[in-house]
Amino acid sequence: MQGWITLHRQIVDNPMWLSETFTRSQAWIDLLILANHKESSFYVRDNQITVKRGQIGRSEEYFSSRWKWSRTKVRNFLKKLETEQQITRSKSHVLQIITIINYDKYQEKEQQENNKKTTRKQQENIYNNVNNVKQDNKILQKHEAFAERFYQVLKENELVLKTINPKSISWVKPIQLLETTDGIEWETITNAAKYYFSNLEDTYIPTIKSTTSFRKKFEQLIDHYQRSQKAMA
Repeated sequence: MQGWITLHRQIVDNPMWLSETFTRSQAWIDLLILANHKESSFYVRDNQITVKRGQIGRSEEYFSSRWKWSRTKVRNFLKKLETEQQITRSKSHVLQIITIINYDKYQEKEQQENNKKTTRKQQENIYNNVNNVKQDNKILQKHEAFAERFYQVLKENELVLKTINPKSISWVKPIQLLETTDGIEWETITNAAKYYFSNLEDTYIPTIKSTTSFRKKFEQLIDHYQRSQKAMA
């Protein structure tokens, strides 16, 4: 059987995609969908990880949970793909990187369609790329603004004793990681900060004097916040 079908990456957002235990063929398709279409970086336990086009930076635990498989089944499946020269793997002390061999070959149809687009469509793509850059900058500005305000309130309450640059990477990064790596919704992050500063005199509330400790003690803080909300209900 020859020919193409087009699967949009957003298929993984459909509840049906993750509703049942994966077959091996579905797992293979999932790897193709999860592979980066362009290079990107993120942090894992304060280590910067760079994932190139055609690569996936995920752990066996992640696939075990996603595919509803045992870790042994995941490991054996990836070993088989590696033996069949479908993928290669490299591991560090924080993560494994899976590389899809001949990734661009799977994108040939996409490339052919892109080559057939009109000049107007190409201009729209350029416009969208500019918007994406602006959106990324907007998200970064959101984290910087939060970190700066967090420092100011800490200082007002005499919780920081030394002068800190609230726009420094070390001060902003923990806030960024809370949302992008830890997967905490932004509204939850802001509500937790408001709750902390409104209840500083509470004996049982954790002591937080930096954005780093805010991230480390976030689960403890949010648990305290949620219990207080239940008590008020």
